[in-house]
Amino acid sequence: MRRTFVVIGLMLFPLVLEAQADPFLVRVRGYAHSVRLDTGVIWTTVSGTPKENFVRVLQVLQAQGIPFRAADSLRLFVQHPSFTVRGRLAGARISRWLSCGRGMSGEYADNWLVNLAYAVQLTAVDGGTRLGVSMAAGASDVEGASKPPLSCGTTGRFEKHLAGLVELER
Repeated sequence: MRRTFVVIGLMLFPLVLEAQADPFLVRVRGYAHSVRLDTGVIWTTVSGTPKENFVRVLQVLQAQGIPFRAADSLRLFVQHPSFTVRGRLAGARISRWLSCGRGMSGEYADNWLVNLAYAVQLTAVDGGTRLGVSMAAGASDVEGASKPPLSCGTTGRFEKHLAGLVELER
């Protein structure tokens, strides 16, 4: 009987570790260390309750073709720790949303592979919801591995764009 409990406990241990993994700590090409997505958040207030806006965020992300890996309706966050895009994101050139530098062929964000991680957080405020969006990204040259990946910074436009689309979903 004791062996049964030990075996069951060992089988469940990886599930406990998985559940406790920090969803805001990500690795992105172009960064030497892990990045915390719950820092550097751009906050916008939108109308509606956090629960209503959580559903709207999922609808907007899906409509914009932006994948999400985790959607937690209890802690009210949506995130993806790492996905790769090239050229366009959310209906616009990536350089509209991210700044990765510029070369002879134009914006790196538009011409290189971009590895992106993001998180959306929702909290209640008087008369609405605070919608927080954070992004971390790195760009890699598609012409070969001779250059190290570059880190990218947000222009702040995507965060405002997402909040505007959530507001329009009302």
